[in-house]
Amino acid sequence: MNYLLTLQDNDVHPNSPYESGSHWNERLVSKIVLIKQDLVAVIGNTVHSFLLLPGGGIESGETIREGALRECQEETGLTPMFTHELGVTEEYRGRNSRHYITHGFIGEVVNEGTPTPTQKERENGQYIKWLPFKEALAQFERQERILKDDGVKFYNTGFNIIRDSFFLHRAAQLLGYN
Repeated sequence: MNYLLTLQDNDVHPNSPYESGSHWNERLVSKIVLIKQDLVAVIGNTVHSFLLLPGGGIESGETIREGALRECQEETGLTPMFTHELGVTEEYRGRNSRHYITHGFIGEVVNEGTPTPTQKERENGQYIKWLPFKEALAQFERQERILKDDGVKFYNTGFNIIRDSFFLHRAAQLLGYN
């Protein structure tokens, strides 16, 4: 498979104590640049101030698109129509010996409903926020600077920021928001 981006611990956390293992457990993930008019949906929580794209893990027996649709509906209550595939990225997260393979999509909202977050997402105070596309791009650029200044204390969030920023910038190119 051709990966558009490959991340390892030292790319995200330069002083990481985690080493590359010889055995990696694969985790399939989807992320969606969800658009409603000229706004982009981002997901936040009350544990930290970082915003990420909707999406999450693909469950056993699901296709990538089915999992992307389910995750989007759970986190936002919205049903997307996928308009573009953004490609696939990979991450080697040494702390968990996980090899994340993430499929990115652009989706336009076609139906609205009620979010059904997981118990953990509810406990973390998860919320959805809509930003103009250029503001969303600027937000992810700020988050990447914070990460580079060692201001992200959550291991997985560092990977998520870089990956989601990559997909958002790719969507901006495809849709002419640069």
